[in-house]
Amino acid sequence: MDIYEKEKILMNLRAELPRFKEEELVEYTKSVIPDIHRFLCHGESDKITKYCSDEVIQKMLLNKDSYRISQNMDSIGVQHARLFDFSNSDNKIQIKMYASVFFYDDVDNNINNEEANDKYWNDIWIVTYELEADAEILNKCPSCGATMEYNSLKHMFICNYCRNSVYYGQMNWKIVDIEVDGITNNE
Repeated sequence: MDIYEKEKILMNLRAELPRFKEEELVEYTKSVIPDIHRFLCHGESDKITKYCSDEVIQKMLLNKDSYRISQNMDSIGVQHARLFDFSNSDNKIQIKMYASVFFYDDVDNNINNEEANDKYWNDIWIVTYELEADAEILNKCPSCGATMEYNSLKHMFICNYCRNSVYYGQMNWKIVDIEVDGITNNE
């Protein structure tokens, strides 16, 4: 994607969400992907329902090899993430993030394995977040309906009237798809 395409996407996105900051969703992506992967590897899918839809959880569990879900995986991290695409249809705002995901399997887990070597992978994941426009809290407090102000230091929206606060990244965005190695929603 060239700089002009990205600027066009950001311009369209900010027309819908004036306070959107790409760097906040990038940082959220870098933190949530390893959490999702770790909980799935340890059979704790109930701990990630706040991050992603049931369909994404099922898709990843059905395609464990493609998502590298394994008890032996020692480390996972997102090396790089950036805005990839944006759409607003059927009253749902979707943002796609490109993520370069690095996996590391240490030799210590492979002692009884004939091929006891460290293994490394670097996969590209396209993570789709969704925000329902009619549920968005960017302008109105969910408690009292008053105007919300964004506090960039705290990464929260704070109500001008009742002082209710809502964290922007975790409360509004839900992962509705993760594509990797050609896997689609239909598989």
